[in-house]
Amino acid sequence: MMTHGETFTHLLIKYFRISKFICFNFAHSIVNPNITLMKKIFCSLLIAAVSISMIPLPALASSLPGGGEPDPGTVKAALAEFKNLSKKERKERVKEVKKTWKLFKKENKGDKSKKVDMVVLIILAILLPPLAVYLHQGEINGKFWLSLLLWFLFILPGVIYALLVVTDSI
Repeated sequence: MMTHGETFTHLLIKYFRISKFICFNFAHSIVNPNITLMKKIFCSLLIAAVSISMIPLPALASSLPGGGEPDPGTVKAALAEFKNLSKKERKERVKEVKKTWKLFKKENKGDKSKKVDMVVLIILAILLPPLAVYLHQGEINGKFWLSLLLWFLFILPGVIYALLVVTDSI
């Protein structure tokens, strides 16, 4: 029986073989060698972008608020305080914790959609940099025009600039 990681790897390898076959056979059917080279490079970049977006990153995993496990002394003090409460106060505290837990779950669902949006923006930054910058900024501003100019004049710097803008490095 294969684990989830093995299944993902197996599917990824199949996808690479199929997409590489389609892209490179299509590229070889064209007579002009410059166009063939450009198509090979484009297909390789497309395959890399899709494969990178499919890899689950540990940084995207949800974690506890505060970033880790609490101090054992704090936990013992909180348990002792909870045990000293009356029955009515305990029920109220449990209700508060349940409400807080529900809010925490809702926030994490929102974080997942933000992470998905970021992945989509990164893929767009590779394929259509000005569109990614526009969607990230929400308006046509100087960053959009610079991205458009770099993309028209020099494609690779346009892609790099869009990636920097989308990931908030600039």
